[in-house]
Amino acid sequence: RRRSPLVHAHGSMFGGRHLLAADEPLPSGGAWIVHPWPANPLLWRHHRFLLRTWVVITSAVPLRAYLLQEGWAHVVAKPSAKSDPLTSSYHDRCVHLWSIGACSVTHAHRIMRSNHEEFAANLVGIPRQYVPSDYWRRRVWPALEDTATRAIAAVAPTLQRHEQVLRNRPGVAPYRRVGLLTMDWIIDEHGRPFLYDADVDGV
Repeated sequence: RRRSPLVHAHGSMFGGRHLLAADEPLPSGGAWIVHPWPANPLLWRHHRFLLRTWVVITSAVPLRAYLLQEGWAHVVAKPSAKSDPLTSSYHDRCVHLWSIGACSVTHAHRIMRSNHEEFAANLVGIPRQYVPSDYWRRRVWPALEDTATRAIAAVAPTLQRHEQVLRNRPGVAPYRRVGLLTMDWIIDEHGRPFLYDADVDGV
């Protein structure tokens, strides 16, 4: 059967609100990748943060992975507006991006342990019925573990096929292969983790 030609369709994002004016085109060149980007994320002292975690895969057949029970929060330079932080400040890189040299003048780049009491105590947007440390430990972190497990399980068949190819090569089978993953997350205001990026080299 002949396949139908690709059709470009308009999609509704951010509740139908336009983040770009009609005369404001996207920068030209390169490929564009769309990431999940919660409009109202969980904040640390009203600053956005990216949570970095690490996973070690010690075996593909059978699949065996270990998540380090520690994350590192990379906090942005400028605070977000209390109302509609995404659409009101999407142009300001210092509000949304990490490790931007131009932003270091306004605020020192912070990197802090996520299970440290100071981090949990200063989270903004936690439901009132929760103690900050309990909310992070009992709601956010288990949800992150579950999402990370699902993400790794989704690529398990590919990892296992690659492992079988390596085992069939002369001189390769006796070696033990270990994979190190860096997984970056954004947590929304409901405590749900969104996988922002995953690197296979651990950095």
